Amino acid sequence: MRITWDKSVNAAYVYLVDMVERQGVANTVELEPRDDRHGTLYVDFDASGRVMGIEVLVASERLPRELLDQAEIIG
Repeated sequence: MRITWDKSVNAAYVYLVDMVERQGVANTVELEPRDDRHGTLYVDFDASGRVMGIEVLVASERLPRELLDQAEIIG
């Protein structure tokens, strides 16, 4: 599993399959949080309905610090 974190916008992406390519994403579903404090999640699916990855907004509040410490910093 690969995780990237753009600290400048506090967004992380959790890749659930090896080398996810954005052009392979067939559908993205937005999941709204129960409250506005914790940001939104976007789940990417391929054409056969397999979950490819998850984008997490306000990542520093939604993901465990240990996970973010392992993330590749991209911004």
